[in-house]
Amino acid sequence: MVKNEKTTGESCAQRSCRCAKVLPIVTFVLLVPTLILSVMAYLKINSVFKSTVELQFANESNLNKLHAVTQIKEYQEQITKKIDDQVEQLKKSITAGDTENQENGQAATSEVVNTDVAIGDAKWAANSQEAFKYFDLQGTPGNVVINTKTGNYKAIGGAYPQSEFEAAVAAVKAGSATTDGAGRAGTLTQEQIAGLLKGVHYYKNEGAEIMIVEYSDILCPFCQRHYNAKTIENIVDADSTVGMVFKNMPIAALHPTAPIGAKGVECAGKIAGTKAFYTFLEKAFTYTTFNNDNVTEIAKAIGLDKNEFAACFTK
Repeated sequence: MVKNEKTTGESCAQRSCRCAKVLPIVTFVLLVPTLILSVMAYLKINSVFKSTVELQFANESNLNKLHAVTQIKEYQEQITKKIDDQVEQLKKSITAGDTENQENGQAATSEVVNTDVAIGDAKWAANSQEAFKYFDLQGTPGNVVINTKTGNYKAIGGAYPQSEFEAAVAAVKAGSATTDGAGRAGTLTQEQIAGLLKGVHYYKNEGAEIMIVEYSDILCPFCQRHYNAKTIENIVDADSTVGMVFKNMPIAALHPTAPIGAKGVECAGKIAGTKAFYTFLEKAFTYTTFNNDNVTEIAKAIGLDKNEFAACFTK
């Protein structure tokens, strides 16, 4: 037993000794190829550099002379002046081109509205959170039929036919609305209703017992179909006890330029009131994309001041 213990101990010590001797050798063997490759790479890069210099400057001495010249203050001033002259010529060329376009009846294109501000407007996120928090509406179009007196509501998510909304109006009036495949039913407090309707533009019948809130994306094809059919407007036009408000909820992930059109609608309402809001909205629903030019065209067509409209896009 003693002999075995001694043997075992010796074996362990011998392994440790061998590891201590072998490790530096292995490390050296592994490092040698790496060092060789590094030297070869350096020589190759240096060779390429020299070839490039010789091709362009004949020799490295000429390259150094050129570098020295470029550091002279007078040389740098001459280069700066030439750049400034070229920029000035380019500006004159653009101005001349714009003048020629105007003389030919073509308006010169220039940025009027800040489309970045439109895309980043916090109102879209607020409307989206509101629709989801209160009514579990996650897409567009999303509509909510609300009894402003009792707080009862029925949400309808999607472009359903007019008959579905007529049934919802009747159920909310009677207090019998229920949650189904179309959407959630529930009750709001008067404080919540006041918050939902704060600062909105009423299409018609402000103060009506039943109010339909529509969350929509102007470039959403289902929203366009819903709007073109006048699904909600027909009900409101025929019944003075039912009103409607429109809330912009552009989904930029699906329709990247929709926020620009939505901002145009909001600015129209801010500048010229409810009529301008819905007039701009009606025209906007005929577009498939929005940009600086076409939202400005819509604003001009409905009589908005160009400068006021542009200023609104900065807020």
